[in-house]
Amino acid sequence: MTLEVETVRRVPSWHLIENTKEAQKLYGSVFYRWVGETFTASDISLTMLRDMVSSYFELDTEAQNIAVWSSLCHLRLRELQDFQAKMTAMSLVWNKDLLKSGIPIMHGMPDFSQPTWVPFSIRNVTFMSLYGRDVAKLNLSCIGGRFAGNTASRTVPKNYLYVLSRKLGYRGSTFSLGSADEQLQRLWFAGLCVTESQKLQFSTFRVTAAMKKYNDTIIEQRTTDEALSFVKADND
Repeated sequence: MTLEVETVRRVPSWHLIENTKEAQKLYGSVFYRWVGETFTASDISLTMLRDMVSSYFELDTEAQNIAVWSSLCHLRLRELQDFQAKMTAMSLVWNKDLLKSGIPIMHGMPDFSQPTWVPFSIRNVTFMSLYGRDVAKLNLSCIGGRFAGNTASRTVPKNYLYVLSRKLGYRGSTFSLGSADEQLQRLWFAGLCVTESQKLQFSTFRVTAAMKKYNDTIIEQRTTDEALSFVKADND
């Protein structure tokens, strides 16, 4: 199933830029120094991380501290990777109201029994053959809402990327399948999601005005960089 453009206008007005900047601040203030650390089940380091997160959000009750601890337990028994640190910061920022209420953040696949709008950023694009067809797999990061900090993927026919690229902001010949991974990375869109068979599914998407403005900025910079690179190569 290909992605279709949603005509219904009721998409949440996420404050994506503001919350992304806040997540970057939390990552730089707290999580960056822990990248490469392996948290064991009884490691005091995880307690220290919890205390730093609680201090950042000014949480000091027992219930709040327990909620923060429970929200970090998914980091145990593995080395903290940079991407996971950033996604954890994103999750905490978007769900800080739960922490303040003493409610832990649940990680993993949510149960979207009803269609729910979710904002995504494209992490990368990979090509493969599926049942004899050339397809493209979009690997995505959720950048807002209760699902923030989690990942998902969506497979579409390879040539559908031309349609998708135009909706995301590219114009005509400025998009190339050969450069799809580089050109689509970090661009934003919203998917109308449901959970089916423990998998996140969506066939409808929209690009809000704020997302379009953000995408245009990224695309303009990339187009400029490509032009400068071409001129430089021509002068070598």
